[in-house]
Amino acid sequence: MATLADAVTAAISAHAAWKTHLSVAIGFFEKKFQVDEAARDDLCAFGRWLMGDAALREAPLYAEVLALHARFHLEAAQVLGTALAGRRAEACAAMAPGSAFDGASAQLVAALKAWRASG
Repeated sequence: MATLADAVTAAISAHAAWKTHLSVAIGFFEKKFQVDEAARDDLCAFGRWLMGDAALREAPLYAEVLALHARFHLEAAQVLGTALAGRRAEACAAMAPGSAFDGASAQLVAALKAWRASG
């Protein structure tokens, strides 16, 4: 079982990779993920760990991280759906600084870093 610090560090890296996955989808219409799968926060390794370890539910910041993680996946799925629909400019704008995706990503990473520091 991963320690909190290890799991959070891996989650930060894995969720940063979503920007690459989404950029590839925008540029090449390549889908590594289905939109409905991208929207699910329980399919990634971090989500499975987060929801699978009952002891974590008592940890400080758990509820906040859980909610932000779910929001991140919904925003990523929105961008992916737009990209795969061929609306490149709209998908790029949906990932731009200040976008809902960018905000969800930044808030999740900030909460993850705070959680890691607290544990």
